[in-house]
Amino acid sequence: MLMNKPRTLKQDVLYYFSGALIIALGVVMLIKSTLGVGPWDSFFVTLARISPLTIGTSAIVALFTLTALVMVLRRQMVFAFILIPIFLVGLLIDFFDLIVLAEFTPEGFLRVLAFAFGMLAMPLGGAMLMQTRFPAGVFEELMLLIMDRFNIRRMATARLWVEVFPVLGTLLINWLMFQDIGALSYGTVVYVLAAGPLVQFYNKRLRRTYDEQTD
Repeated sequence: MLMNKPRTLKQDVLYYFSGALIIALGVVMLIKSTLGVGPWDSFFVTLARISPLTIGTSAIVALFTLTALVMVLRRQMVFAFILIPIFLVGLLIDFFDLIVLAEFTPEGFLRVLAFAFGMLAMPLGGAMLMQTRFPAGVFEELMLLIMDRFNIRRMATARLWVEVFPVLGTLLINWLMFQDIGALSYGTVVYVLAAGPLVQFYNKRLRRTYDEQTD
């Protein structure tokens, strides 16, 4: 919890579900734009491309595996709670991708708008999850695990490794099987550079807004 004045459980549940909803919509909008997605989202799209799994289900399977790895290496079952946002976001990704936006195929400048929306929405959703008392996600725990195991002091360095792995996996699988780079594009670089500062900005803004409302 990031704020001095705690929200009620009802408020946290609303924030948590809203954050997951925004993340899932952002993921799908980035995919639909075809201008590039986040590193891990590119890996999920790749898994769906080479298997009968949907993108949302691919995300659940991949992140469940990462969570299991963290649990085994950390030897703490408490990390099982991270599965809550994994399943929630994965199901919502398929909801938007296969139902709500199934026929949405942006062209021209609309692709740029879809990309911009997704790039702004995903960090916002992540920041909303982080504002609650519930688990935020597996990537932060994986980052801390890498720092401990390899004696890395800089958080940015460990986070870079967390993002490098799915990119390498995406490039290797897609190049070997399809001779392309999958869902990766120049937009991926833009997203990687912008995501961190945006999460920080949203965190501060959400905290300040809540504090002003409760004064």
